[in-house]
Amino acid sequence: MSSVPPLTGVRVLAALRGPELFGSERGNIEVFKVVRSLGAEVCVAVPTLMGGGAVREELERLGFPTVTVPFGFQWSKSFFRREPHLLLVNLWHWTRCHIAFDRAVRVFRPSHVQLGNPLAFNFIEGVVRRHRLQMVVRMGDAPPTASAVQMVMWRRFVRRSTRAMAISRYIWESVAEQEPSFRVRPKRVIYNLAPTPTQVAEEPDMKPECRHVVYLGQIIREKGVYHLLEAAREVRLRYGDVMFHLIGGSVHTGRTEAELRGLAAAAGMAEAVRFHGWVGNAQRHLARATVHVAPSLCAEALGNVVLEAKREGTPSVVFPSGGLVEMIRHGVDGVVCREASSAALAEGIIWCLEQMRQRPDLREAVRADFHERFGLGRFREAWREMYEPSVPRSNGER
Repeated sequence: MSSVPPLTGVRVLAALRGPELFGSERGNIEVFKVVRSLGAEVCVAVPTLMGGGAVREELERLGFPTVTVPFGFQWSKSFFRREPHLLLVNLWHWTRCHIAFDRAVRVFRPSHVQLGNPLAFNFIEGVVRRHRLQMVVRMGDAPPTASAVQMVMWRRFVRRSTRAMAISRYIWESVAEQEPSFRVRPKRVIYNLAPTPTQVAEEPDMKPECRHVVYLGQIIREKGVYHLLEAAREVRLRYGDVMFHLIGGSVHTGRTEAELRGLAAAAGMAEAVRFHGWVGNAQRHLARATVHVAPSLCAEALGNVVLEAKREGTPSVVFPSGGLVEMIRHGVDGVVCREASSAALAEGIIWCLEQMRQRPDLREAVRADFHERFGLGRFREAWREMYEPSVPRSNGER
């Protein structure tokens, strides 16, 4: 049996347009790590903005070569109406981006480009076409149907793909609904790999005599944090030993957090609802949680945080939102709420609290589902299949 890695000969030039390490960027970096472990060479184009920011720092920490390209900003008619000169600025970025990416292609000589963002593709489309590069597309967002301009760019993006996959069935079906060519393509869904923490896990201040419900994410209305506060009041009426923890936030969400603190205090729950702010590595918080909640009111593409909770053996309660429902075996290792309401969220939390008392094997059931459906083995195999059929052959092999 050959010991040559299956993707030897594959050279991937990927592009990440954002400088911050959000869920999408972390998900893509996990892909790059696995593709490299299978023998491919991977170079990543990052934005000149902020010198590539935290994304470039993380990539270089992991040993990936990077190049910077001057990606521009969104093409928005309302934006350009307010500030017309920015149209010329964006056209200048578009030209410079093509030049910089073309230089990167000539130096790195990729066999493939990998993209996950139609706007990033717009800024390098001419180079991809000129060099006739195979394009692997990782679709992590639903089609931008609210904007005709964005939909034009999106259709050019997905139609140019050599191979495409989605991070959830919800995303694939959303794409197929808007793009007829995807209705006849083999459905390729590769769930994310739970991001590997890069910082030392913080030691949580969570009383061992209490049970803990943890929310981890942005502190914004769209994520259901007000519904969570209402549900907390209902749960506390029944169980006085349950604490609620909201982890996340930024300089942009301070007003919302202050309002939530005031509401918690007015409801007599100032001590029962804790706000932890930004936590670089909340792995131990999730591990010590009795229940994790993701009450998102917007259609989530997937939900990395549910995977992170499952990895720690913690059941999740989620709203019926987008790809979140695909993460949970309802009534087995978590709850998909009957509706997006505080009452339904309270019901789901109470069910999990009771199950955690009655079923000592529940944490193991959660971990088992994680390793079976979302573990590293299936992730590696799925990405090998994404690239392997198009690996360049040598010595006359066919």
